[in-house]
Amino acid sequence: MGLSNFLIQRAMKKDARLLAEWAAELYQTLKVHNPNDTDEEIFGEMLGERMHFRDEDDEKRTKARFCSTIEGVCYYLGMEFGVLRGAPIFRCVQFTQYVDEELYNRGFNKQSIETKRRLFKELGLPEDSM
Repeated sequence: MGLSNFLIQRAMKKDARLLAEWAAELYQTLKVHNPNDTDEEIFGEMLGERMHFRDEDDEKRTKARFCSTIEGVCYYLGMEFGVLRGAPIFRCVQFTQYVDEELYNRGFNKQSIETKRRLFKELGLPEDSM
């Protein structure tokens, strides 16, 4: 179990690092090109860069749920399309910690506890496991 746990953690940390690098770079680029856009609008554009929505309603719903913070964008992408697709809850919670660490090391502000609780609820994660 020790080796498999190590390999899973390494894969999650790598995915978190790659997502944070992508997010930081794209955020800066979009912010320079669209200085009047709100962060939420930029986060929505970022999500749109990585996924295709079924229709306009799906796009609006998904962006409303996950684009209030850069963490929400990264959590959603990692859990829906990354190494965590279908992973156990404890691994998903662990992944959010890795994403937070990577983003905060790149200068992003920490999200509030209330925002993280809301994102956990949207992702189907227990709110008391943060």
